[in-house]
Amino acid sequence: MRLRLGTWNCRMALDRKRDAVERLAADVLVVPECARDCRLGQDPGVSFRWRGSHPKKGLAVFGFNGWTVEPARDPGALPWTLPVAVRDPDGCRVTTLVAIWTRRPGLDGRPGYARQVTAAIERWASRLRRGAILAGDLNCGPNGSGGPTHRANLERLARAGMVSAYHAHHGVEHGREQDMTLRWVGRGKVVLTYHCDFVFLPGALADRLEAVEVGPLEHDAARRVSDHAAVMTTISLAAAA
Repeated sequence: MRLRLGTWNCRMALDRKRDAVERLAADVLVVPECARDCRLGQDPGVSFRWRGSHPKKGLAVFGFNGWTVEPARDPGALPWTLPVAVRDPDGCRVTTLVAIWTRRPGLDGRPGYARQVTAAIERWASRLRRGAILAGDLNCGPNGSGGPTHRANLERLARAGMVSAYHAHHGVEHGREQDMTLRWVGRGKVVLTYHCDFVFLPGALADRLEAVEVGPLEHDAARRVSDHAAVMTTISLAAAA
């Protein structure tokens, strides 16, 4: 059995971008900036969970192809995380997924982007050590916002036995990525690109990664589909069957 799991910040209006979701061919997908009442989440056979303070712009997790996502028993108090139990089409629990989407500092009294990630790691440390997955839009990276704190977060994740799927699969060091996941137009209309969307897996799953794909960022940004690229992983679960 394979699990195709990923994250894609849809930049709102998901129902107008269903073709983009279909192209990802996901079994489980984290979608920041998703509306609570999106039609996709109401489709028969689609499993859908959502969290947020604004009905048009929250954090969602979808299950497709018979995969389901169920609320965690303890959702935690951090509004930028959404923990769910992931079950395969046979109903067997496969893992806990902690979806994350950090937002602008100051909202809800929250800290900076990277500090939000720190809080999530600390809150879910025991679950991460037991094999949970952390995935979503961190809005920070080693060469972007919150660089030093982001690197400290990578050390925290390493101590919990976690690795970035993209970096582990492609043998790339953090900060030396060739595939960027965010295209941002800054002051003076300067175009900036960062790698800030991640799927963090238990290190034991790194050898089961069959593929990790990113993109197409420039194409989607030019068409105003999204300013973020999807990060998609394909994981073989045969050894765990």
